[in-house]
Amino acid sequence: MPAVRSLKTIKPKVWIPPIYTANYKVTVERSDGTIDDITDILLSLKIEDGTTEGIGNFEFEIPNPNETYSDVWIGMEIFRFYCDYASGTPTTLRFRGRVEKPSKRNNNVLVTGRSEALFVQGQEVHKTYEEEDVGAIIKDLFDTYGEERFNTSGVSVSTGITATFSFLDTPFWDAIEAVCEASGYDCYVSCDLTVEFFESGSRINTDEGIVHDYNLIEVGDFAPDLQFIKNKIKVIGGTIDGVQIMYTANDIQANLTAYGIRKETINDDGIITFAAAKELANFKLAEKKDPPIIGEVKGLLLATIQPGEKIRISSPLENIPPATYGIISYKHEIGDEGLYTTVKINKESKRISHVLKESIQREYRRTESSSNVSDLDYAEIELFNSDIGTHSNTEIVDGVLKTDGGATGTWISPSYGPSDGRIFQSVRIDLTGDNVPGVTIQVSYDGGNTYVSITKGNLLSLGAGETINVKLNFGSATTQVDSLVVQYSMTT
Repeated sequence: MPAVRSLKTIKPKVWIPPIYTANYKVTVERSDGTIDDITDILLSLKIEDGTTEGIGNFEFEIPNPNETYSDVWIGMEIFRFYCDYASGTPTTLRFRGRVEKPSKRNNNVLVTGRSEALFVQGQEVHKTYEEEDVGAIIKDLFDTYGEERFNTSGVSVSTGITATFSFLDTPFWDAIEAVCEASGYDCYVSCDLTVEFFESGSRINTDEGIVHDYNLIEVGDFAPDLQFIKNKIKVIGGTIDGVQIMYTANDIQANLTAYGIRKETINDDGIITFAAAKELANFKLAEKKDPPIIGEVKGLLLATIQPGEKIRISSPLENIPPATYGIISYKHEIGDEGLYTTVKINKESKRISHVLKESIQREYRRTESSSNVSDLDYAEIELFNSDIGTHSNTEIVDGVLKTDGGATGTWISPSYGPSDGRIFQSVRIDLTGDNVPGVTIQVSYDGGNTYVSITKGNLLSLGAGETINVKLNFGSATTQVDSLVVQYSMTT
């Protein structure tokens, strides 16, 4: 009987190099709209960009013997980098940023800056999301804190991946990174101010590559760094009935002997079962006992590369087989030595699991007890350590405010507010004590002539009054107030 052979055709993927070398153009737009084309006078240029872990940055140096550029750039001018595979002047924008530090260096000017994402990076997030789609979270974060600078219309709000977070006084980009890590997605702000949010490794740039015998310059060290090895992971969870949950995961004895014990302890009060502690410890051990092999590959200038893309790379002599590799970050360098692009790649694909997702979410839920959930600017606290305010059938005894023995009573606070001519924008009142639901709360912004009801812990928009007074109405003899927290923001 003749042998049966498969008739399936295998089509090899062959990278086709571009016809032209990369051509670039660099401009700086002044605050008055004047465009300075500095392409032909560049002494050096560096541009670095990537996804999720940070934002892009740039640096360039130009000659300035006649003080031409000494005072024309003072900060926040728009930097643009164009690059194409074409014989003429490139027209495709690849990177955009803002000048932050122009400085003189002998007869030159050295300018540094960051991408447009700098407008949100310095902000702090006060947001809570309950089992919301990660795309909707990313969109809401940029829409809330982006000052209407960024286009979020392309962000999918139906990824099918949901998460729970409480971000309180959290740096903006830390919040973005947490959402991405919990979902296996990447995020960055593109050069046209569009928010890009996509599954890690899903974007392939078929036009780009760094290939041996064509445009490969050098390959950096890909050997794993032993300082990052952790071969004993101990998880300490919450306390249940006086007993703390604990589990320790160990690497095989041979590796413990070879590398020595490299221990890491994870404290997570959200772990309340032995099974959960075991699952997290085993996951972290698998992740850290063999650190990812990350290195750099340098080639001639790549014109079209963007953050988060996969490109074709091959260097058999350095044990990098031909394949598409995910780019962690890239760096363009233009100077006297040539035009180069260096990419940082991970030989192993990025992993995400429900264990990591839940761990990240617990970390951000842990701050839910923070009192400033409404991102207010001022907070005044009464601990009732002295007799203050105006009483009507109430008294302050041993650090608590209560009725003087009857079923009802009223207490009016001193005035709160900076008294600097600004008016109250919003107010939040909170109480601690015994049976505090027996207290109703009112605030007055006109010296006590009229009062407005407010619910404990809720935000009240006022838009009136330079000072406020708080009235507590007691409806039970068993109610005791230990502390009163008055948080507020004023108009600017």
